[in-house]
Amino acid sequence: ETNLASGRAIAGSRAVTLEYYESIVKKVKQFGYGLKINTVVNRSNFDEDMKDFIHNAKPKRWKVLQVLPILGQNDLNIDDFKISEAEFQTFITNHSDLEDITNIVPETNSQIKGSYAMVDPAGRFFDNTTGTHNYSSPILQVGVYAAIKEVHYDFSKFVSRGGIYDWANTKGIPSKITISGEVASGKSTVGKLLAERLSYTFESIGNQTRTHAENLGKSIVEFQRDCLLNPDLDKEIDVHFSTECNLLDNLIVDYRLGFKFINNGYHIYLKISERTSRKTFTQCR
Repeated sequence: ETNLASGRAIAGSRAVTLEYYESIVKKVKQFGYGLKINTVVNRSNFDEDMKDFIHNAKPKRWKVLQVLPILGQNDLNIDDFKISEAEFQTFITNHSDLEDITNIVPETNSQIKGSYAMVDPAGRFFDNTTGTHNYSSPILQVGVYAAIKEVHYDFSKFVSRGGIYDWANTKGIPSKITISGEVASGKSTVGKLLAERLSYTFESIGNQTRTHAENLGKSIVEFQRDCLLNPDLDKEIDVHFSTECNLLDNLIVDYRLGFKFINNGYHIYLKISERTSRKTFTQCR
């Protein structure tokens, strides 16, 4: 109902479903891209609760914008959607406990105006500093430097609202770390310790394989023997395990082939001397 009221609809009559939004989120993460969600807060949604959706989507960045009146663009219909900065702040406050899930970036009307370098379909810069759109000469005719000087773009304002953002490494720590290595090198032990230290989730291809074997009513030895005879079984586990991992963030993955199948991961290989490896096996037995 909110999407229909605010024009977020296909052909003006059919709202995009929650399931469709969730499918987009899943695809974005499956292919290893950074997910950003924009929400325009207006009269029809400023008191709504989006916690469940944002908590499940876990975007790297959630930009929350106060609906902005623009003369000549939306001024004929904007009155029913305008909200005060206090009402806008109500929405932000109601979702403040999501700050551990995502990077919330609120932008009021005053922060938005003049802080965006925008280009229209005609190849012109334009700004909204005065509450209407001001256009430059076509960039391909006069060049970038001349065109940008014809609009009111405030770079310092862009910086102050958090416009510069490191998508590749938002917290200084990779969101996915894979661990592989030689036999008895401590992959699982190191992975679990690292996950505990970083408050990440630990996943292991070994656990996945054992679970799959149990579901088939077989021991791990029997199942591994089957995999030797039918490599497609092994491939099936790799595809399922890597797909699930690629949908998650804040993950430590014990996975020999993690470097190949885990997108945007930081890959660690553990080495161990043969003598130490033999000693470790002897102690385990």
